[in-house]
Order: sequence, then C-alpha cells, then structure tokens
Amino acid sequence: MESSEHTEEKIIEERRSKIFGWIKKPSNLAFIGVILFAIIVRFYYFWITKNQPLWWDEAEYMSTAKSFAGLINFDYSFALNRFPGFPFLVSLC
Repeated sequence: MESSEHTEEKIIEERRSKIFGWIKKPSNLAFIGVILFAIIVRFYYFWITKNQPLWWDEAEYMSTAKSFAGLINFDYSFALNRFPGFPFLVSLC
C-alpha cells in the first residue's frame, strides 16, 4: 500500500509543479490578473445595484417580450432600434 500512496504523492507533486510553473509565466500571470480585475469590477457593480432587478436595456427587452406574450397592452410602443428576435424568444417561455 505504501507504493501506491507514494505514487499518488508523486502525481500530486508533479501537478502542483506544473500549475506553479504555468502561473510563473508573465503572460499567464497577466491573464489571471485581467480575469480577477473583471470579476472584482462585476462584483462591485453587482453590490452597488443589489436592489435593481433589471438594467434599463434589460427592462426594455422584457417589456417588449411581455407585449409579445400578451401580458401588457398591445399599444406598447416598441423600440425600433432593437432586434425583436430575443424578446420574441423570451415571450415563448
């Protein structure tokens, strides 16, 4: 049993050294930095708008979808600058 435990430890150590070797490359470190920065920015704006269920453009799409589904008045004026495909797809759900 000790030999299998020894080989598992060796495999884990090889994987750890590959991961640390990958992280030490400057281009990969920059990639990780950009990803972390993007996640932090998104969490920041998520935290600021925590009580806002939809952004203004999402609300426009959902209002159009509700109109297609017949949930609001049919005299709703659609925004003609938006593609109607997505609201139509959402109205089917």
